Amino acid sequence: MDFQKVCNKMAFYCAHRERCTSEVESKMTSLGIPKHIQQGVIEFLQKENYLNDQRFVFNYVRSKFYRNCWGKIRIRMALRQKRLPASLIGKALEEIQTEEYYQTLLSLAEKKASRLKKSLTKSLKRQALFRFLVIKGFEANLVDEVVRTVVP
Repeated sequence: MDFQKVCNKMAFYCAHRERCTSEVESKMTSLGIPKHIQQGVIEFLQKENYLNDQRFVFNYVRSKFYRNCWGKIRIRMALRQKRLPASLIGKALEEIQTEEYYQTLLSLAEKKASRLKKSLTKSLKRQALFRFLVIKGFEANLVDEVVRTVVP
């Protein structure tokens, strides 16, 4: 593949949905594109605004919080796996309003608590709820507070 064909293919790949640099690098590696060509393609994609890690991070945070109801811990871990800068991740996570974050956590807890078996003891309900919310990526101290509110 020549450079222009790779650029066109990767531009199409990035236009399909928002991508980060590491995703584009992985895709090119899977296609067998040599490293020396990859860097030039990435520079081209960034210059033409097909690839923008900042835009990706902010979109990712919004999407995972509002659609999937993930907590900040889970979002941060997922973005770190994509080798994105911690400063950029932190800035994007600050966009989530504290009150909205707490309300999302409370809403998730209430929904989950209503689906738990009625025969479970109070202690087991709290454990199940706590585990569910921590897996969703919420901070343990907030989860503990919400669990005590939802399962008094």
